[in-house]
Amino acid sequence: MMKTLYAIALVAALFLAGGCRPTLTNQPKPTPAAIIQPAISLINRCSSDTSLNTMAYKAAFDTTTTSLVVFLGKSLNQYDYKWEIPLKEIDKSGFMLFRVDYNVSSITLNTIGAQPLVKYYKDRHFKSNASQFVLYLGKCYSSDEKELVLEKLYQAIVEAQKE
Repeated sequence: MMKTLYAIALVAALFLAGGCRPTLTNQPKPTPAAIIQPAISLINRCSSDTSLNTMAYKAAFDTTTTSLVVFLGKSLNQYDYKWEIPLKEIDKSGFMLFRVDYNVSSITLNTIGAQPLVKYYKDRHFKSNASQFVLYLGKCYSSDEKELVLEKLYQAIVEAQKE
């Protein structure tokens, strides 16, 4: 009996001292850039499938400003039109995929309180600020891919607003 009590006391002491404590691995916190990357890849893939490459959206992510950058043109530096959409400032309510016509859907990104925080550039020069941006998703996207773009955008916005 005494040996059993001693064994139980020893196990309890080891457990309380941390010797048998379960270890938790620290999972890296997902970043808005990592979350939105699949959506950016889909947008860029769709633009590479287009014969008029300069007329299809391309996208990138600015980690400094936590902004989705959407542009029409050859590259991020050689564009005809560019929008910088600050994810921290996007209103999550009413965030949905709209069907424009049979082939095209859109996602409207509105800023919180309709603040003019979306930067618009034309021919590599700043033009104005806007309170919204409409991302058109054309026929090169499947229904599942359109939903994935919507989901990843929403998740990235939620994560950006936690920071």
